[in-house]
Amino acid sequence: MVSNRRSRSGHTRLPHETARRRQDAQRGDSGNRGHAWNQNTHPADERFARGNAGLTPAGDLSFEEYFVQRWYQDPVELVRFAGAAEAQPAPGVIEAIRSADLVLLAPSNPVTSIGPILAVPGIRKALRETSARIAAVSPIVGGTAVTGPAGTLMAAQGFAVSIAGVADFYGDFLDLLVVDSQDAPAAHALRNEALRNQALRKTGMRVHCTPTIMRKAEDRIALAKSVLDAARQPPTAPAAEERA
Repeated sequence: MVSNRRSRSGHTRLPHETARRRQDAQRGDSGNRGHAWNQNTHPADERFARGNAGLTPAGDLSFEEYFVQRWYQDPVELVRFAGAAEAQPAPGVIEAIRSADLVLLAPSNPVTSIGPILAVPGIRKALRETSARIAAVSPIVGGTAVTGPAGTLMAAQGFAVSIAGVADFYGDFLDLLVVDSQDAPAAHALRNEALRNQALRKTGMRVHCTPTIMRKAEDRIALAKSVLDAARQPPTAPAAEERA
């Protein structure tokens, strides 16, 4: 999530990923030959804020019940994050965001993957206040989620199932929205909206089109390079003035 010259990260790693990275470090690499990595890994919070899908015909369901047991077939009218109000950012997370050069939000479900992180007190505020460029890759392509129930849950939260809905979800801090090439017409419309919308003009949000569907390693590498190249471009004039 967070990248800077000190290589800090806001991603939570799975146990097998952590073990693999530890083995890589002992070998002197990170699985990428020719590159040296010095990385600190921070979970977003010290208490687990879990997503709950509420107001379904079956009653109040935990995310595990909704997603795993019932295969996200129930209509959802509300999503809340139990325990988020009492959660605290883990040590180093706020500092990593504030000192970063780039913060990248992966094309995960905005509601149930990124949403619980943003619900932790202090994190969204840090994203609004950091001088880092903030980029997000849209999980919505052609008006539908690439995988899983992201579209259904975005609609349940009142957001359009489109790249515009993703922009709205992250709109108070986002500098760059990366969308799939097939969404070029929608990206053009969103750019025009950004010129008219005072809130989007203030953030200076830009839209970058590139292939985002990752079927093989080469796709992932190409997307990463495209996002980094786009993030290095200077912000639009209103955002530059705001951050000056």
